[in-house]
Amino acid sequence: MSYRNPLHPISVPNSGFSSITSSSRGSPNPKLVRLPVPEAANSKWRKEVGRPVAQPIPFNWNAQPGEGVQMQELAMRDIDTIAAHLNGGNDPINVGHGVTKINFHITWPGYSHIVWSRSLDIYTKFGLMSRAQLGAAVAGMFMRFLEKARYEQCGDARWHIGPNGIQLSNIVLLAVWNPMETMWQADIALKF
Repeated sequence: MSYRNPLHPISVPNSGFSSITSSSRGSPNPKLVRLPVPEAANSKWRKEVGRPVAQPIPFNWNAQPGEGVQMQELAMRDIDTIAAHLNGGNDPINVGHGVTKINFHITWPGYSHIVWSRSLDIYTKFGLMSRAQLGAAVAGMFMRFLEKARYEQCGDARWHIGPNGIQLSNIVLLAVWNPMETMWQADIALKF
């Protein structure tokens, strides 16, 4: 199996896909499978808590528009390298006026018994977090979620996490979006 470095591709066709389109429209790339995410945004909770306050934050390498970014790359590379190659990597994220923390939620088919919600400070000592910093933070949260889930029972074998299932190297971050108030989730796809 050959390794393809996403930061220095030889030739990449432009797919024209926008990662901020609805996940019901299918995958941006035929090799990617969108992960069906049960949205808390459609629940009774949303009616009581509120609506989105910010637009989705898309993630794409400069050389691969519309293809997303593999979580493993975000987890393994330093922030400066990520920022240099990520489209808008140094741009401050827009999460809404006056917001200082977001609550990041991970839901996964077959693992509804795992409640994963973590608070994330979006201000650093230099100001508002950049897109590259957010991507690295999201990848770190997914690493911890996968570590926990690999020891749990999966209710749907298609989405099994672990050595003989889905791993961080299979997950592609397309966008981070805001279904309501300070709640944020990742729009992801799986690459096999």
